Amino acid sequence: MAGCAGEILSPTLKILLKDSEGRPITAKKIRLEFHNENGLVSSKNYSGKISAVSDINGVIEFDDLVLKRTGQFQIHIPVDNIIEVTDEIDIFPPGLNIDFWNEVVGTEKYEEKLNRALRFARTNLK
Repeated sequence: MAGCAGEILSPTLKILLKDSEGRPITAKKIRLEFHNENGLVSSKNYSGKISAVSDINGVIEFDDLVLKRTGQFQIHIPVDNIIEVTDEIDIFPPGLNIDFWNEVVGTEKYEEKLNRALRFARTNLK
């Protein structure tokens, strides 16, 4: 997942809940938590539905998550006594086209987008 500040994360976060025997867990409510390098992120820095109930197949879909600040984040998914954590999510400045990997390698447009993304990553790692 990745995105720009103020824009919906892509792709949609889909969670599949299963019990220890692999059966779907239905009608289970979960709530997401956003974390950055400083810990839990304040609710004023994100928007969208962060709690939902699993469907008959044990699936929960979050399709409107928006982080309002740039940086690297993780989504923590507490379920009972277990916490699952997503890979790091990079949130770029507004308007930065994050799909530089879809450009033809070696072209000027590709290098420009890649350099912007790398500068952003180095700045936020310090």
